[in-house]
Amino acid sequence: MRTRLIPLLALSLILGTLAPTLIISNETKVVAQSAATPLAKELQGKPAIVEVYADWCPFCKSAAPTLSSLRDEYKGKVNFIDLDITDRSTSQKAEAQAQKLGLASFYAENKSVPGSLAIINPATGEIVQKFRGNDNKAEYVEAINAVIAQSKK
Repeated sequence: MRTRLIPLLALSLILGTLAPTLIISNETKVVAQSAATPLAKELQGKPAIVEVYADWCPFCKSAAPTLSSLRDEYKGKVNFIDLDITDRSTSQKAEAQAQKLGLASFYAENKSVPGSLAIINPATGEIVQKFRGNDNKAEYVEAINAVIAQSKK
């Protein structure tokens, strides 16, 4: 099965016809959402900043002071969600949390990319902007303010 899958996958990528279901092995499938969906009810009304974090990640460490400052500045105005993938135990908890909050697709796509951070419109589930290891506070502020302004319309 695997030897037939690789050429088929390569051909579908070349032709741009890759289906939203990707077969990883004979028994496991990962299905990517074809359209964003609203996040959990408890996240509605405020932009969500979702970080895929690991203690050992240099990107996470470099962005930590900026994110701490943003947490203080936007307290009560933004939902901050940390998906900790430091080890197997925290990854399992992060996956359960992501599922509960309507972020399962985001988690599946980013669970192997520590330092990933997304600003998400909770009403649509749309990723407004994505960063990795960014410590430029002005870029975050611009994206957050744009989502806040959009949600007031």
